Amino acid sequence: ADDGRALFLSNSMPIRDADRFGIAKGLDQCAANRGLAGIDGVLATALGFAARSPADGALLLIGDQALLHDAGSLRALGDAKRSGAPPLTVVVTNNGGGGIFNFLPLATNPPGAAADEVVDPDDFEALFGAPHAVDFGALAAAHGLAFARVETDEALATALAERVDFIEAVPAPSRPENVKAHAALEAPAVAAAGGTLQPV
Repeated sequence: ADDGRALFLSNSMPIRDADRFGIAKGLDQCAANRGLAGIDGVLATALGFAARSPADGALLLIGDQALLHDAGSLRALGDAKRSGAPPLTVVVTNNGGGGIFNFLPLATNPPGAAADEVVDPDDFEALFGAPHAVDFGALAAAHGLAFARVETDEALATALAERVDFIEAVPAPSRPENVKAHAALEAPAVAAAGGTLQPV
């Protein structure tokens, strides 16, 4: 959002996607966290970032699993709102589980995988996809946070402009389809690099 807010990127897919595809021009501040286990404490850290940012509050982009790992910090987010602290808008991408794991070879059992590395698809979904049925609207309401669930770019832009506290963005592609979308976006760069690099 090019509206004066600083940007805080969660670990897992948000930081990777920003690294791959870039972030908005004119952004004065962008930060991220590196927790012991990757996604621990992201919301709490973003609250501290918003409080000390010279910008007009901050925007946190976070995945559903990372948010659920730090759901206890939603109380602090509600408290910060009521105290008049610099605002933090949370945008959680809800793809129903751990989308980053679909990028690993074990998600598809590629040809040539050793027998002890083959993962049953149902086991993969339960252990790595880790699907959930959390109602983020109810979670936001429990902490006194204004909430919006968006499914289009236009709805997201509207919620951001209205400075909704907690935005649930539901991406159109499934987790496996998201992997294919990333590959399609990266294909031109991969092809260009392949045309200039010489085999060693």
